[in-house]
Amino acid sequence: MEVYGAPFDHPVLRAVVRFAAFTVPACYWLWRCRPPGQDRFGIVAHWQGGVAVGIGASALLWLAHSGMPMQLPFGVHAWLNVIVLSPIAEELLFRRVAVDYLTTRLRGAAAVVISALLFAGMHVPLWLISGEKSAAEMVQLGGLMFIYGLVFGLLYLWTRSLWSSLLPHSVNNLIAESISH
Repeated sequence: MEVYGAPFDHPVLRAVVRFAAFTVPACYWLWRCRPPGQDRFGIVAHWQGGVAVGIGASALLWLAHSGMPMQLPFGVHAWLNVIVLSPIAEELLFRRVAVDYLTTRLRGAAAVVISALLFAGMHVPLWLISGEKSAAEMVQLGGLMFIYGLVFGLLYLWTRSLWSSLLPHSVNNLIAESISH
């Protein structure tokens, strides 16, 4: 068994802690602010349309990157953290909570823009902590995250189903991990 230098060096623990850091506040807010009987998490109501739109957007993402050399990731961290848990946590927080809350106070487009800015801004500290990205890369990737946040937010706003943004988010992260390996 490998010995790690710190508890957060273990990829599974890091994935679970990051997932909990996003989902616990999101779930608390959804539980407190949504009346019982409503689809609190946005996965039941309109699920057929959300899945259809999510699959369509995922297929477009895959086609857009089809010419690039890819290798599927094999690590636990890539699958558990980046491809499965992070998209669930981020979509709950930035689409289901932020977009829904902001649309009660602003127009839909403004809510999506603010949610996309929050989504992009959330990634910067992770890049700073990891030390893997230069300042120029962080600016470029921050802009890309903003665009993804806009697209995912618009898909969610259009369908009101978390599936429409969750599926392409997971596929996008799979593609990014496959290209980087």
